[in-house]
Amino acid sequence: MSSNIEYSIKNTTENSLVVRASINSFNVDHVTDKDIVSFYRNFSSYALFDTGLMPLNGSGVLAIRSAGNHTQITFQHEPQINHINWGQSEGDLNAKTYTVAQPYRIWIGDLVDGNLLGARMFYSPYPITSPEQPLYHLNLPNTNCKGYRGTGVGWQCLYHNADWTNLPFNEKIVRFAERCSGVETYNDANMSETDGPRFYRENNFPLHVWDPIAWQEKTSVDGLNWVLDSSQWMPIFVKDQDNQDRHYYDSAESPNAVPLTIQMAMLGNYKAYYHDENMPKPVNIFSRSDLNFDSNKITNWLARSHHSSTLIDKPVDSFELSKELRLKDFFKTPTSSAFPLGGQDIDDNSEDENQYVTLICPITGNNCDVHESEIFNDSESNNYCESCFSENVVYCENVDNYYNTSNQSVLFIDNECIYIHKDYAVTESCPNCGTLHWENTYPTMVTETFDIHVVNAFERLQKKVFLDSNIGKICITCSLPTNGIKSISNLSIEQPF
Repeated sequence: MSSNIEYSIKNTTENSLVVRASINSFNVDHVTDKDIVSFYRNFSSYALFDTGLMPLNGSGVLAIRSAGNHTQITFQHEPQINHINWGQSEGDLNAKTYTVAQPYRIWIGDLVDGNLLGARMFYSPYPITSPEQPLYHLNLPNTNCKGYRGTGVGWQCLYHNADWTNLPFNEKIVRFAERCSGVETYNDANMSETDGPRFYRENNFPLHVWDPIAWQEKTSVDGLNWVLDSSQWMPIFVKDQDNQDRHYYDSAESPNAVPLTIQMAMLGNYKAYYHDENMPKPVNIFSRSDLNFDSNKITNWLARSHHSSTLIDKPVDSFELSKELRLKDFFKTPTSSAFPLGGQDIDDNSEDENQYVTLICPITGNNCDVHESEIFNDSESNNYCESCFSENVVYCENVDNYYNTSNQSVLFIDNECIYIHKDYAVTESCPNCGTLHWENTYPTMVTETFDIHVVNAFERLQKKVFLDSNIGKICITCSLPTNGIKSISNLSIEQPF
């Protein structure tokens, strides 16, 4: 396991400082040196960082909180009259853009390994200045109000459609704000649990809060100031800080339901996406006296940092990276994307209606009116609308193709966060931690059983020495976690003597 690896700072014969990882196997020492500056750079990305609520006038970042490979960003946007795309269903030809007033919008986003995992959105009639301020429900579709697949209240239905790994952190905040700004089309054809307007209607709020036409008329007559009246909005009640998956009414189920405050929303247990396993969030374990931190996680981060480090440090200039990204965006030629960020162009009256087709969705069985450029296909030639494709079809790394998750051959590899087609792979679980490892056999389908030798990553990467599986197996998740290494299949065993 990683606890068997010794880390030390050494001065080499070239008179340079390195971080050395050493492990003894069969009385032979295996040593790996990494530049100390490169190690510092990588380990810093796992560091504990918690700003708390920062002073803010208007729009901007309220808090940045991070530990390990998880980061929480809280953003506030000042009251504004916005344009919101609103359709009755996916690809609705009669969808409209409404001009409506909104109060302060509070967004809480979760990044894991540098990518957006999920986002929650709330209203507030006042700027957030205190941890005790309550949050209010959104009056928009696609938002968790009554509980949806375990996600936290306020959860937004945002697709995982971009890789942010190589973006500088400031650009990730920009992209996060863009994703939550309303640029992506809302539609009413969703689960009742994620329907803010009907939730407001069920709770007897005025017509202009839950009907987009009346909302636009109210904005046209009264402008912006009316949204700052707290009586216009419904405060969120939860069972307690760690049970905030939906709105809880004062009932036998939750006789002591309490208002959800910004502090509870940030420090409590919540799922940022269906498969969010960070419960509680790492940074919250450091913040709350009622939680205990597993020190093995730090050993894990130390090992990952050492593995990601290089022999010679490479400087990274975030300012230059931002300039390059802005230039690329400026000169980018608009192209169609399999995962468009901004929804559909629903107000272009010159659009040729002949470019829209009706397809039977293989997931819901419903008829969907979809633009020809926004039909998505899996490897079995099934046609999907955008939302059904994004929710139910996954990319299998080993065969470079898309498959429906209902396919029994689709397998999720937890330690790498990827999907594979198991008919073109051999797999083996680590007897120590249960991690599933795999080796690719594509394009040849597996017809016989192979052995995968789950070995120590140092020996695989540095010394090319492999342990006999009968002597003992040490998987890379136990000894040196990394997404970039797989197990070994059908390789000859070289003895380390």
